Amino acid sequence: MTGQPEQVEWEEFPEEFPEALRLRAWELAERLASAGGGEARLSRVAVGFRVEMRLLVRAPDECGVLAALALGDRWGHRYSPASCNGGVAKESVWSEVHLDSSPYAQRRRQFQG
Repeated sequence: MTGQPEQVEWEEFPEEFPEALRLRAWELAERLASAGGGEARLSRVAVGFRVEMRLLVRAPDECGVLAALALGDRWGHRYSPASCNGGVAKESVWSEVHLDSSPYAQRRRQFQG
């Protein structure tokens, strides 16, 4: 669905992930999908969740995409030029939310205050 995160069954994820972490990941996915005008995919990583969105065209709200990505503990961007993909450039953005015990979350809190 455009503008909506892909549906995820929470039962797929282990109990060690607290509800607050799941809700934070879902909020990030909703904001990213809304700002990016595409489908955000939510998946599990070792320390929490990753939200990723392929950018097929320029995002309608680029500042909103950046604001959504910043909700995570770790984020990034991938770009593969058209010359490597049969004439089609591929681009995606991602952001991860981590359990509080992760080094990324601890370091982020250290810099915030």
